[in-house]
Amino acid sequence: MPTSEKNILLESLHRMPFTDDTINFNELLIEKSRLILGKSPIDAEQWAHVNAPGLWNDFRAMQDSNINGIISQFVIEDVNAKKFRFVRPTDFQGCPNKCSLLRARPYILQEIDKFTSRQYEALAVYLCILLGADKYLLTPPGNEGGVDFYASVRFSDSAHYIFGIKGPVRIIGQSKKYSNKVEDSKVKEFLFTLEAVKTQSAAIMRKVPPWFYASQGHVLGWIVAHKGFQSGAVDRSKNHGVLLADSREVAQVLALSKKFFPSRVPSERAQLLTTKINELL
Repeated sequence: MPTSEKNILLESLHRMPFTDDTINFNELLIEKSRLILGKSPIDAEQWAHVNAPGLWNDFRAMQDSNINGIISQFVIEDVNAKKFRFVRPTDFQGCPNKCSLLRARPYILQEIDKFTSRQYEALAVYLCILLGADKYLLTPPGNEGGVDFYASVRFSDSAHYIFGIKGPVRIIGQSKKYSNKVEDSKVKEFLFTLEAVKTQSAAIMRKVPPWFYASQGHVLGWIVAHKGFQSGAVDRSKNHGVLLADSREVAQVLALSKKFFPSRVPSERAQLLTTKINELL
């Protein structure tokens, strides 16, 4: 089975609206392969029969990995029968409201899928605002020295005692609305950009907002990528102090944010995201 088909099927599961039903994985694959991969009913059933064991193992691994703090939206109910369900409020000990907020994540991901590259850049800025940015800039379209956004995010006062951070953290960011995972070479290029901003290179200084250099806070690089990152890119980023986030992580932060229309139904929250993004453009 081509890797692209596998990824398409697995990614589609993260975009499924929550239900209270128990789901049969084999039956779901038949439906998904027909609706998403465009297979005929007969081909879909045969395809699901052949590929279900491998995909089921991948699906189970996704529930166990909890990568980057991603909350699984599924619970395995019967391993042998390949049955699972969506998480319920009772699965969140002491915090049932988290389940209610999390229900917006699939809708938000569907909305992000439709974003243009420019909207995706604005999405990162909006996320910074929700995280507490008091200053921010979405750079103009075109070549702005390899930077898509700047932000100044204030840490809590207590953070100073642990990290020695006295001022707002200054973020230099890039957004990648790619159809594939970001390669190591892109992170390497971003490190040159990051260094140019930090050292106040003459070629880039005129493109940096004045408040960025006026602040004394720590400088962090941040790359937001729709499909995530290849392993080499992840390793290089860790070794050079660059933060990474993919769209699943972004969607989760938005879904769980009490600043992001928490009283609205999940689908409305996703629609309001596009409204807020367009206001930044």
